[in-house]
Amino acid sequence: MEAILTNRFYGPREWALVALASIALSSGVAAAASFGLARGIFAATLILIWAVILVRNIMAGLILLLLVRSWLDFSTDFRLPLPAMLAYLNPAGIIAGIFSIVAAIYLLRHFRGIRVPRAGRWFAVFLVLTALIIPFATLPLTSVQEWVKVLAPFCAYLVMFLYFRSLSASGVRQAASRGVAIIMLASAAPLAIGMYQLITNTGQHLNEGFNRVYGTFPMPNGLAGYISLIIPILICAMQLWTDLLKRTLLVIVIVFALVVLVATYTRAAWFSLVASLVVLIVTARRIRIGPLLFIAVLAIAGYLVAWESISARFSDLSGQGYQDSSLLGRLNIWDAAIPLLFKNPVTGQGLGMFAINMGMFEAQDVPGQASATVIAAHNDYLRVLVETGAIGFVLYFGTFAIFIRNTWKTWKASDVPEVKAVARAFIAVCVGQLVASTAENMFGQPALQFYFWSLAGVAAGLALDPNAVNTGMVPGLQPDQVRWPAPNDPAEDMA
Repeated sequence: MEAILTNRFYGPREWALVALASIALSSGVAAAASFGLARGIFAATLILIWAVILVRNIMAGLILLLLVRSWLDFSTDFRLPLPAMLAYLNPAGIIAGIFSIVAAIYLLRHFRGIRVPRAGRWFAVFLVLTALIIPFATLPLTSVQEWVKVLAPFCAYLVMFLYFRSLSASGVRQAASRGVAIIMLASAAPLAIGMYQLITNTGQHLNEGFNRVYGTFPMPNGLAGYISLIIPILICAMQLWTDLLKRTLLVIVIVFALVVLVATYTRAAWFSLVASLVVLIVTARRIRIGPLLFIAVLAIAGYLVAWESISARFSDLSGQGYQDSSLLGRLNIWDAAIPLLFKNPVTGQGLGMFAINMGMFEAQDVPGQASATVIAAHNDYLRVLVETGAIGFVLYFGTFAIFIRNTWKTWKASDVPEVKAVARAFIAVCVGQLVASTAENMFGQPALQFYFWSLAGVAAGLALDPNAVNTGMVPGLQPDQVRWPAPNDPAEDMA
């Protein structure tokens, strides 16, 4: 595991290994979702191969995970052949657990003498708090499962932070460019399958008149949240990829992503993307009329093509439209959840307990729900407040506030294109996540959180002052390697 911060990872053999293992793992997941008994052994074998790669080179394992994480939820209904107590685990859950254990061991060995950024410390306290609440949860085993879903992306944040903290200027340029390629490759399957579902009318038809595509995710909302997260990153990548061919490829992927996003008919994700685009416009060095006109023309064309279904999707915002109004359903859930706020209001009821306790709350009967045991909050502010109490609420959303504040400072102070691009993308993604959280369950979707926290780790690593020569605390960076002038913020204010 010593190889995380060495340039050896960038050799052709290592990249070939990652590519081959990525193809093997993704093929195995697809097979696991399609075939019979043997798929369990096959999937377990692929997970073992990935685990070996992770132990030998944790950065290679993390990149491999990011390449396929957007596909893994395709197998959520598949269960590995495990003992009864663990039978609920699927490949994505197993992988999250393995990554958490290996990353935790590695980080304990290599974080000596390195100060975790303030936002990371806040979230670490949040994790400790939620761990202490687990024994008091209604279903402790479910709470443990939800806790691992939160822990694994945070470990990815720390690994990315440690890695980018060590890079020289040229190393950052290479890593940033390859990071864009990883995001594009990871989005290939969700976008392609989503487009197929759109063309063949094989999406979900839970609402009359809507063919809601979901790609490789269990629900359209998950795919929509994922797309609204990667689009700002791909737009900011225009600063990094100046080659005409690469930029053309970026534009094509962005257009495909926008089409699939509209076809999910997820309003919260639409609003989230609009908020992110506003941030990107505000943080632009100069407003370019060409890109704005292109976006405007694309939006108008899309609305003209799908105006009837889009208008119908928005009709229930004013209390009109279909009887199974999702807005009305959310309002009923939020109203019914008010009594839960007064049960353990300081420390909360444990992760994952909102849906469980709503189902057990005998006085509440939420209209339109087939089973009260599967009621989701559809609002992260409400869910975090119920499950982690006032303390957890402050810690969780305080982490977002610190992210935005310090990344904004990095964006304003730095003249390095890679740093500014990452900062702009991360601020836009943070704002978009906060907007989407008003009506969606972003907090409980590990696939989205892996990408969010990985980007957060990159932003935190680049926010450090690199003027000081590395003293050897971090393996792989020679004492004569210095990056670039950066904001002279004290370590206490790191993103």
